[in-house]
Amino acid sequence: MIFLNPAILIGLLAASIPIIIHLLNLRQRRRIEFSSLMLLKQIQTSSLKRFKIREWILLAIRSLIIFFLVATFSKPVFPSLQAGSGFSTQTKTSAMIVLDVSPSMSYRDAFGNDVFRQAKSAALRVLDYFSESDEIFIVFSNSLQEPIAQSVSEAKKMLAQSSVATFGVPLQTCIEKGADWLQRSTHLNREMYLISDFQRTGTLTGDSLKLNVAGINLFFIDVAPKKQENIGISEVEVLTKVFEPQKPIRVKVSAVKTGESAKEVEVKWTLDKKIAAQGAIQLEAQSGETMLTASPTRTGFLSGELELPKDNLEIDNKQYLAFHIPEKMRVCLAYSDERECFYVKLALESFFEGKFFELTLAPESSLDSRSFAAFDALIFCGVKNLSATTIQKTATFVEQGGGLILFAPINAPLNAHNELLKRLGGGELKPLALPQPTAIDKVEVQHPIFEGMFASKQKLQSQLASSESGIGTIFKTNEYLKSPVESRLLGYQANKNFLTVSRFGNGGFVVCPTLPTKELTNFVLQPIFTPLLYRTIFTTAAATQPKNESFVAGEEASFMLPAIVSASDELRVEKPSGKILMPTIQFRAGASRLFISPTLYDELGVYRLFKIVGDEPVTLAEFAINLSPKESSLEKIEANSLKEIFLKAGIEEARLAFTNASETLEGISEMISGSRYGLAVWKPLLLIVVLLLLAESVFGRKTEA
Repeated sequence: MIFLNPAILIGLLAASIPIIIHLLNLRQRRRIEFSSLMLLKQIQTSSLKRFKIREWILLAIRSLIIFFLVATFSKPVFPSLQAGSGFSTQTKTSAMIVLDVSPSMSYRDAFGNDVFRQAKSAALRVLDYFSESDEIFIVFSNSLQEPIAQSVSEAKKMLAQSSVATFGVPLQTCIEKGADWLQRSTHLNREMYLISDFQRTGTLTGDSLKLNVAGINLFFIDVAPKKQENIGISEVEVLTKVFEPQKPIRVKVSAVKTGESAKEVEVKWTLDKKIAAQGAIQLEAQSGETMLTASPTRTGFLSGELELPKDNLEIDNKQYLAFHIPEKMRVCLAYSDERECFYVKLALESFFEGKFFELTLAPESSLDSRSFAAFDALIFCGVKNLSATTIQKTATFVEQGGGLILFAPINAPLNAHNELLKRLGGGELKPLALPQPTAIDKVEVQHPIFEGMFASKQKLQSQLASSESGIGTIFKTNEYLKSPVESRLLGYQANKNFLTVSRFGNGGFVVCPTLPTKELTNFVLQPIFTPLLYRTIFTTAAATQPKNESFVAGEEASFMLPAIVSASDELRVEKPSGKILMPTIQFRAGASRLFISPTLYDELGVYRLFKIVGDEPVTLAEFAINLSPKESSLEKIEANSLKEIFLKAGIEEARLAFTNASETLEGISEMISGSRYGLAVWKPLLLIVVLLLLAESVFGRKTEA
């Protein structure tokens, strides 16, 4: 037997105290007999013997109480084969403590018990079993930089300064990396301690676990509460496909719960620090969703957040959004005959009283020398001559995020137009002789471009079915054979295409096979023409696409910046906390990208990219960093499952140890002592002490009686 606290054994001397007291009570005294006490001599001899036996038993019990109590505090253990035969206690040790700092570790129960605080206490308890001559490595689950060896005192300071992060590297990766680092450590005795809530999502899988743990003992310390309750936002999807001034924005909010939480939870949507919408999510099952609609009151960059009420895990109660609704759009209207673009020009100048579309008229002869980078959208209205230079510039413009609206000329060569369409992945224009005026009788009302345009899609379909002229009449047109990637918006004669749309690169293009003049089609006089023209521009141009740039904390990412960003700009990024950092940007003509690294972009919230113009900051882009939805699910891997995973990975069972430290740290002491020395027996000894105290109470009362 080995005693972990042998100095306590000196307390065994106290076991002699009851014996000494008993012997002192046996001293012979001079007898003085009184006549009134003579009757005591009649006490039977057998009664005196029973009294003395109880006294001796009581003496033995009291001595044993002291003996076993001292033995308990000396922490005796029985050596076993799994204890390493004392090797770990006789050599210096290299120990690695892997501390889980993922967001789920910030869980607090109804009594205020903090999981991460318990995790740090567990790590400090582990350090109590090492000396300053040992080698300690601290690894946090949000960083996989190779740790530096520290002393026990340095490690304690590092733990005291640690906090929960906004993301965590999967524990499997932490263990695999930690084992590799530990194999290169100085001392022969090596131990790894993993302190975590052992969240199940994306943690460990036995099939892919690859460990180099020869000679390493693995200790698993679970600090998760036995029962956890939580509701968190798992996903936010922007349903609105086109952002327009003074138009509502719709989002779908999903939530997931752990445990027997409430069956309904309120969610509110804040825009510009004002509540824009509220709703309720039904959680009859483990998840639920709801739709929210908000109406922005201004254009430009808008930041907002969706929020649930506070609960035990607050970090997953928010999701951040960053929108951009353009203040204006720069449109180049190219023409061969200015009269052919009259209705297009009139429609654009009427939108927002001419304050939204910044319109530039360009005769086709100027297209080769004009820079398209200055525009958000191009409208070719009856342009007859497209040079190779214009075709190349237009294709590049669309690929980099521009929108193109092509109204094909009538009675003109179409080869150049077809070459442009081929570059964009579009179809083919062909001359067509209509025998008679034809109604536009097909509207693909399910296409997102028509969202919100009609009070009732069913009413529109009924109108189309009952009207001979549909929503307009075509008098003269080309035929357009769309490609498989294009979507038809309007049609005639059952399957012919009058208006099609498609994406190309970061932009898009729309094709109409005729000119927007009343002589060729009275569609330009219909109420649908003007709003549909707006929608085609909004749908194709990147400037009006939903710019809800949202990324997950802890993941590498990048996004394309506006074309106005150049390498000569003095660029900065403002974090949600207000701190400023230098961004990493890859500059390319028309396609610059900002790179997001987990270590720099480590805060949750909305970030702002800006440049300095004079002394004033000018915002160029906003984007959000949100919590991974995996953090909301608090289901954990139990010890038995963990054991199976590591046994399946080829780890010796003798080198695995598990304990739960969610409520008390005593299990850590027993686990480490049992691993190093053998079977701990101080708990059974403590039970013996309790039983002896009960026996002493019983015999003590009988003796007094």
